[in-house]
Amino acid sequence: MNFKKRIGYFFTMTCTSFTIIMLLYAALSGVMNAPVGAKAVYALFAVCAMVSLVIVITSFIPIKSEPVKYLINFIDVFLTVFLFGGGVLGVFPFTWNIMLIVFGMLSAAYVGVVVVLLVSEQITASDINKKISEMKKQHHEEDK
Repeated sequence: MNFKKRIGYFFTMTCTSFTIIMLLYAALSGVMNAPVGAKAVYALFAVCAMVSLVIVITSFIPIKSEPVKYLINFIDVFLTVFLFGGGVLGVFPFTWNIMLIVFGMLSAAYVGVVVVLLVSEQITASDINKKISEMKKQHHEEDK
């Protein structure tokens, strides 16, 4: 994967995960006893951006197995959210009930981001195949 594509992944991951997390955070703010304020929004964006950065950095590790890549990415998400988000930024307290909620939220965001990236890649691949088919058809017609 080239650098330009990694940058695109970074922004797609950050924006998609932030959107999912904010929707979940707003829905669960009463359970978590954490109002949705500007400070929380900025901190959650920082966590989403940091997770995306860590995933982009670890994408430089040459791994052939897709399941292993997904596992490593999920570990990236888990460690970054708990160490950076919970530890450094103090976005959430380390209590069992809150940690379970956060784990559920990060799992949902991870699945959502993976789905968005896979759909995006599928659309791109379809567009490329369509262009190749059109070029072949045009080339074939020129040969006649």
